[in-house]
Amino acid sequence: MDHSVFAHWELVIGLEIHVELNTQTKLFSSAPNLFGSEPNTNISAICTGQPGTLPSLNQEAVKKAILFGLATSGHIAPYSRFDRKSYFYPDSPRNFQITQYEMPLIHGGHVTADVEGVSKTFKIHHTHLEDDAGMLKHFSHFAGVDYNRAGVPLIEIVSEPCLHSAKDAIAYAMMIKAILQYLDVSDCNMEEGSLRMDANISVRPKGSQEYRTKIEIKNMNSFTFMGMAIEAEFKRQVKEYILNEGRDPKEVIEQATFRWDPEKKETVLMRKKESADDYRYFIEPDLPPPDFRAGIYREPA
Repeated sequence: MDHSVFAHWELVIGLEIHVELNTQTKLFSSAPNLFGSEPNTNISAICTGQPGTLPSLNQEAVKKAILFGLATSGHIAPYSRFDRKSYFYPDSPRNFQITQYEMPLIHGGHVTADVEGVSKTFKIHHTHLEDDAGMLKHFSHFAGVDYNRAGVPLIEIVSEPCLHSAKDAIAYAMMIKAILQYLDVSDCNMEEGSLRMDANISVRPKGSQEYRTKIEIKNMNSFTFMGMAIEAEFKRQVKEYILNEGRDPKEVIEQATFRWDPEKKETVLMRKKESADDYRYFIEPDLPPPDFRAGIYREPA
């Protein structure tokens, strides 16, 4: 395909950056928050989802999240709450994640970064707290689950769809990483998974203001690979629209989750994208909302 055709299309990117906070203990339990320990040693009854256990919110995690919000000029919500996100997978011992869906801790914010010598400001939609899942480990004839990571505190930093090139995305993500490290709220060790990125990617004809169907590329822990994945997905979607010219754009690209294959140098389909309804979000009944009028937070009764 003639590469000049790509010049008629615009890339639209939103990033979700997942950051493990460097607290001493996990988000809802007193189990150690450590990397590199023997499998299933930094766990508790809460981490493994035992019946009757109750979460207790980690004050230090809330403080570190707020530090990031202040550093990026975000609005700290006077009222936020936690929600349950239900999904069934071996690395989720409770069969749900505790996150903030409707009322996140931090709204808005922005960062400024240089892209090829040009200073650009990128907007953050929101930042919320949630706990991490465990880790599946695949062996030759079986798979195992290490729950050491289950319950580790995360902030998820969700940008506006304001990035329009792989270079924009890399510059934005690198600035987020630099701020986090300066604040000492995370070690941001990408090889250990302390900072992981999901990219939501769509394309549209230049001059158009519509948002077309987005594709999510999950769990990238390399700026280089993220840039390559964005470029590859941009070309894939443009080719699909050109080959299916005249069809409804919603029928050409269906919302789905992909991963980046560094060997094939292409994005690979993982699953059709779930909707919010599929996760059956509802208010977390075991955690009261953080009460900033009474202090930084309050313990469950």
